[in-house]
This record gives sequence, structure tokens and C-alpha cells, in this order.
Amino acid sequence: MLATLAYDRQRAFPGPAALLPTLGTALVLLAARPGGWVARGLSIRPLVALGLVSYGAYLWHQPLLALQRYASEAPPSVGARAGALLLALACAAASWRLLEAPLRRAQGRSPGRFWRGLLAAALLVGGLAVLLWHSGGWPMRWSEPQRQVLALGERPYAEAYREGHCFLRADQPPAAHAAGCPDAAVDGGLAVWGDSHAAALAAGLRGLAGTGPLRQYTASGCPPLAEAATGLPPNCRAFSHAVGEALRRRPPARLLLHARWSDHAGAVDEAARPAALRALQAALPGTRILLLGPVPRWYPTLPLHLARGPEPWTAATEGPDAGAAADGPLERRLAGQAAAAGVDYRSLRALACPAGPCRQVVGAPGQEAPLVWDEAHLTPEGAAWLARALVPTLP
Repeated sequence: MLATLAYDRQRAFPGPAALLPTLGTALVLLAARPGGWVARGLSIRPLVALGLVSYGAYLWHQPLLALQRYASEAPPSVGARAGALLLALACAAASWRLLEAPLRRAQGRSPGRFWRGLLAAALLVGGLAVLLWHSGGWPMRWSEPQRQVLALGERPYAEAYREGHCFLRADQPPAAHAAGCPDAAVDGGLAVWGDSHAAALAAGLRGLAGTGPLRQYTASGCPPLAEAATGLPPNCRAFSHAVGEALRRRPPARLLLHARWSDHAGAVDEAARPAALRALQAALPGTRILLLGPVPRWYPTLPLHLARGPEPWTAATEGPDAGAAADGPLERRLAGQAAAAGVDYRSLRALACPAGPCRQVVGAPGQEAPLVWDEAHLTPEGAAWLARALVPTLP
């Protein structure tokens, strides 16, 4: 129960954190001696019935939740997910009664026939799985224009992010950035600090007139000012410290702080952000610091959203996104934190969604691309479009 209440999505799992629920399970098993109160409690009929179908529920729940996410235009509500779990229990009960129990009885009556049938069924299911995998998930269910936009979500973006040197992976130490990213040795100009979303934005800012030299300080899963954060990838705190030192040695003219802030809500103390911003501004008195809000989001991905829409997908230049309701309060908090620290705030959502609907497709005719390639990471084309809208607003 403690692990259920205390662990969130920022917790590295599996890993050392798996010891707590494992220890809890071991304690339950040790305490469940015949005649004891734990054994009597676990022997009541509802729990026995749940135990009979528990493995089936485990097998059913993931595909049901995956199909629910796939079919929805917005993240399923708590009620919808609870309904899917109840349906998983119902499916598990049905499969136990119609499949598992008859198979158990058949095993005792005719073992040879039982194992031959089981092997045939396993080969059939395995063959279908290999066929679907080899075909790429049955792509013929999509039309050719739909496949084209879906393919844009699978392009290799590591080069645009400059992964491995200016954008560090979770397994890389901060020294990899200092040694491999030429931006670290540039004086002045514009600096970008943040996670993979900041790396995506940097791809659009790079080389844009009016920005000057661009310095990119980005690492996977690491928001800016993360020295005191917990629950982030192992090297985030050290990377944050190293970036702070690099900025003090060579202060930029302007510093953009950007991340998918909602992903780090459980790891970063929002109440401490104004103080961290003030300390950073005090350390960089000649630098204009700007806190950037989140990019619009589409669920589960923008390419899939466009593929499901009317054809041609390139005509859907604007449309509603899935993050407006959740990001509105977040934007207000971020703007308030920036104001309390005396730094500037810029809303990327306001730039992408000036009249309500958000920009979905960018690029000249024949060169169109989605604004983002997954839920919220900018494509290089989307980053360039958004950067052109952002740079004129910079002080």
C-alpha cells in the first residue's frame, strides 16, 4: 500500500524501488499461515474468486487500456479507466469459465490430446503475432495519405536534437555535453536550457536570424533548475549544476528555460521555482531570462489525430488540441512564478493557438509537416515555425 500511494511515474521502476512492493508481498506470504488471521482474511469467498481470475485480469487489462487510449481523442478519465478494469475482470471471469476451467478438466482426461491442442493454439496465435509484426501492424487498414502522415511520426529526430552531445541521453554524464557540444564554448548569444522538448525547440531556433549564436543545454527528462529535484533521471541534478556553472562562466545575452513542465510536477517543487529563478537571475545579472510555457498537445499523437481526420490531412491546418484544459492552470502558475521572480514569461500555446484552435500543420505546399511528431515534441518544421513566431517577441 505504501508503494501504491508513494510511487509516481517519475520513480525509476524496475530498480531498487521494486524492493518495497516485493518485501510487502513476502511479508503477506510469511504471515498467511494456516489458521492465522491473514489466512482467514484471504480465504473469504470474494477474495478467493478474485484470485482465480487475477492472472486472466492481468492479461486482459493491458490490451483493453491500450485500445482505450488508442480510440480516444483525449486521455481517458479516471471513470473510463475504472470501467476498463471492471471489463477486464469480466473478461477474465468469462475466459476462466469458458477456457481455463475446461482445459484443466481436459488435461486430466486426455493429456496427449490436451497438449497437442494447446501447442496448436500457441502456434496459431504466435503465427498471427509474427505476421502482424512483420507487416508493421497491418498498415493496409490506412490509406496511402494516412500512411504518409503516420510515417512523419517515425522519422529519426536524434540528429535534429543533436542527441549524444548537445542533448544528453539519460545514461550520459554531464561531461559528455562539455566535451562534445561546441555550443558550450560560445560567448553571449541565445541559450536554451531544458529537456527533450527544449532540444526540439532549439532545432528551430538554430540559425534563425536575430538569435545570434545558439547554446543548447538539454538532457533527456531533465527540466531546468533541477539541482534540488528528486525522482528524475540519475544525472539530472549533476547536469543542472554543470549547466549553471557553464552559464556563469559565459553568460548568454538571453536564456530560454523550457520543458514539458507537467511531466516533472512530481519531481520539482513548484513553490521553490521563483526562488530558484531569482537566484539564477542574480548569478546572471546581464542575462535576460525567459520562462517558456508548454507546447500544445495532441492525444495520443498529432500524426494519428491527423490520420483519423478528413483527407487530405494537409488541409487540417488548425484544430483543437488535448492539452488546453490541463495546461491552462499550469500556464497561469508558470506566469505567476516568473512574475514573482522578476523574469519574463512567454506562452508558446498563445503563439500556436492565437485564436483558439491550434496550428496543426506547417510548411509550404508540398512540404507540409505536423507541428509535433508525437504528443508534444516539435518536428524540425514545427520548431522552425514556432521559433519564427517566438523570436520577434523576445526582449
